[in-house]
Amino acid sequence: MIGKKNDLLGIDIGASSIKLVYLTPKKSKGKRTFELKSIGMVPLPREAIVEGTIMDAYAVSDALMQLVTEAKVKVKNVAIALPGHAVMVRRVMISAANPQELEENINFEIKHNTPFKPEEVQVDYHVLPSESGEQMEVILVIAKKEKIGEFTSVVEQAGLNPVVVDINAFAIYNAFEFNYEPFISSVVAIVHVGATSTEFVVARDGAPLFVRTKETGGDFITESIQKEFGVSFEKAEDLKKGEVSEGITPDALTSIYEMVYSDLASELTRTVEFFSGQFGVLELERIYISGGGALMQGIGDFFENKFNLPVEFLNPFRNIIYNEKAFSREIVETNAPLFTVATGLAMRSIGG
Repeated sequence: MIGKKNDLLGIDIGASSIKLVYLTPKKSKGKRTFELKSIGMVPLPREAIVEGTIMDAYAVSDALMQLVTEAKVKVKNVAIALPGHAVMVRRVMISAANPQELEENINFEIKHNTPFKPEEVQVDYHVLPSESGEQMEVILVIAKKEKIGEFTSVVEQAGLNPVVVDINAFAIYNAFEFNYEPFISSVVAIVHVGATSTEFVVARDGAPLFVRTKETGGDFITESIQKEFGVSFEKAEDLKKGEVSEGITPDALTSIYEMVYSDLASELTRTVEFFSGQFGVLELERIYISGGGALMQGIGDFFENKFNLPVEFLNPFRNIIYNEKAFSREIVETNAPLFTVATGLAMRSIGG
């Protein structure tokens, strides 16, 4: 599939797999949208990426080459994202100023919000809407240049051109904002459960207000099943996905699921309480769950009962056009939450 010069592939390099989404801009009923052109996923060897660090660059670049080949795309420009472990995200209040003073004030904040030397980091920022004429709310994103190079290097080794480097949390919100426009003015939390970590994004009025990463993900459930029942990691993965084994039914796993879900729910509560303590009371109105964790049994019901709020699985293809003959319903609906980051990245544009 040959793409246009400015087309981008959204590439989500996760701890257990790499996901790809290729979209092209479209107009439907006079509104801007996208059409899904290609989608794919390949697994990574265990411990190829550990806590956001690429341990086996060859395995990652090889898997990426395989994915692009299987997806049958010729597009070389890609957008990737750094995991939450690899970045510092800070929300700060600074004095409103002209562009030059804004840069100076931001540089001052950077010196007080990072333990690294200025030459060691790459910094970006986003000014949030504010009613105050004297203060500006700014989200700072700080990443070590070494970490950026680590991820862009494996992309280049796969013969691709990394032109956009985002962060997972912003890609997740990008996919949400496009697909759930009626709810962007609400106070929402997106709980993105990956293999080894979970990202929490709290947003309101069309902007992410606060992000946090917790070192707990779907693999923790797998490892707990493995330990509890004395089975292999692979067998534990099958059980987690609902396979019934002699003497081990899905009901037997309930306590393990609830232990992990309770931990994630507590972290979400702490996140909201911390934000409220820093920037004013925040009352959640809706919760969205994405990532591979959205496919785990009972997670939606648990969060709904815990918070007494509407809970929905985030579908990044909700407002995207696709050929039903070319893409199975299982991929674009049942497994859609797996592709949240890749879809949010695929919506980006070169230079934007």
